[in-house]
Amino acid sequence: MHCYIKETYLWNTQWNCGTSAKNTRNLHWTTSAFLCLWAALWASSARTARAKALTYFEYVTDKDLLPKIDAAYYAQALKLVEDGEYDKATEIFAKLGEYEDCPTQLLRIHALKAEQYYNNADYENAIAEFKAAGDYGDAASRVTEATYRLGAQQLANGEVRKAYDTLYPIRSYDPAYMLLVSNSQFYIQIYDVGAGPNPFHAN
Repeated sequence: MHCYIKETYLWNTQWNCGTSAKNTRNLHWTTSAFLCLWAALWASSARTARAKALTYFEYVTDKDLLPKIDAAYYAQALKLVEDGEYDKATEIFAKLGEYEDCPTQLLRIHALKAEQYYNNADYENAIAEFKAAGDYGDAASRVTEATYRLGAQQLANGEVRKAYDTLYPIRSYDPAYMLLVSNSQFYIQIYDVGAGPNPFHAN
């Protein structure tokens, strides 16, 4: 793209055009900025294009163009989510602030990332993302489920102390409770040596 060259030419040309120079120059600037934004959003070099688009967003002076620009950003962010480009989509939704349902879209992205981590058995990151998703969908209950999975994973890896510390806070969750009171490793390494309370006795 040659947006910068075009802007320089228009600026120099319109400077000498009489009393309406300032308004004309501003019109050319905003129109060109809008066109460059669209070009940037759809360019093949995604990272450079997105950076240029975000820069142009800051310099638009014609307020009538802002809704169109916001809509273009929003549509692009939705497409990025569809393509699994969550970090890029997050950048745009955050830039748009309160436009449409952008805050909810940000929570949705956290939930989608959490599911991705969960399906890959990366439960620690899944927990972090489910927590970040707040009250979006069933994210709150998924925190508990992912925590249980993490504890079971730690136990399977021989990390009994870590597993206990992970599972005991969610002992009211039935699968966690059953694992805590039925696995012999917890008795050998935790309960019998006084390293932690047995939730069975707490009842």
